[in-house]
Amino acid sequence: MSEKQRAAENRDMADKKQMQETALLSGADKYGIYQLKDDPELSRLRFKGTWSLKQAGILKENAEAVAIKPENYDLVYVGDLSELKAKTAGLYTQEDTLHALFEEFNIYQPKDYTGHSLSVGDIVVLREDGKNTAHYVDSTDYTEMPHFIHMLENRREKEQETNRARSEGRMTGKESLKEKLAGRKDLAAEVGKDHPTRKRQKEMSL
Repeated sequence: MSEKQRAAENRDMADKKQMQETALLSGADKYGIYQLKDDPELSRLRFKGTWSLKQAGILKENAEAVAIKPENYDLVYVGDLSELKAKTAGLYTQEDTLHALFEEFNIYQPKDYTGHSLSVGDIVVLREDGKNTAHYVDSTDYTEMPHFIHMLENRREKEQETNRARSEGRMTGKESLKEKLAGRKDLAAEVGKDHPTRKRQKEMSL
């Protein structure tokens, strides 16, 4: 595969993930699973509960964002909460939903799921009734991570602004090209008035 093809493939993958994240954070009720990127530098965070991270000095009481941040994670799956609720009885609370997801992605994994079994250190994002929340899979339960969802939503807003700016830039470029072509056409018509052939045709018509 050439460098150009690889770059195009990476762009397509990035666009797909961006669309998945947009779908997760807006619209109908959904859930998303985030797992640490396959990066040796992140090995110190892998499969660690918040207590272990705090003991190692990686997390502090009011500074979780230092390590638990979206850029360290990949969105590996997005699913519909309505489908989960349809096959799981008794999802009355958010806690019920989170425990059902832990069971689902450890025992009954969907065929199109490519991540590892839901484990300590992963993050589950829920969109319910128009609200987004993020939950860290901890050693014994889930720990809510408000800063993570805040950073995710900010990132999505910035990406949307960038896409709008690019789209407006392309439209402006098209308009500028049209104006240039129109200007050249007018100039050519003006210059053509003095062309010897045009003068001769005018004299013959008199």
